Amino acid sequence: MEVNKYFVLFLILVIYQISLCSGGATIEQMEKAAGLMRTACVNKFKISEAEADSVKAGNIPTEKNLKCYVHCVFEMMGAMKKAKVNYEGMMKQIDTLMPDEMKETTKKTFGLCKDSTQGIKDPCEAGATLLKCVKDNAEVFTFA
Repeated sequence: MEVNKYFVLFLILVIYQISLCSGGATIEQMEKAAGLMRTACVNKFKISEAEADSVKAGNIPTEKNLKCYVHCVFEMMGAMKKAKVNYEGMMKQIDTLMPDEMKETTKKTFGLCKDSTQGIKDPCEAGATLLKCVKDNAEVFTFA
């Protein structure tokens, strides 16, 4: 099932509105944007809220549909394109979507993980691999 094009347009508008804020987003705005991404990907891969909560809590998925959910969120965040980390895109998104107090540590984490998916062809596997790298290297782990 494709993500509803109107929902994606709405998400883009929310991200644009956040980018108009000076100094990045607030934690509340970041969580709202993450919630929109989560909802779209939960619906696309037909996973339960409990399964999504498990990933949010830092459990690295082993089931294909959960790995694909993770990849979906990373793609919507701009952190991945297919099976590759989109490092430059993620740096821009961090500046736009992250509160100032989280930017530097998040950039550092993604810097450490930018090559973590090299050689992986399957986007879902790559998403789970990136998630594990982020979890292992983040000072504070957060996911949609």
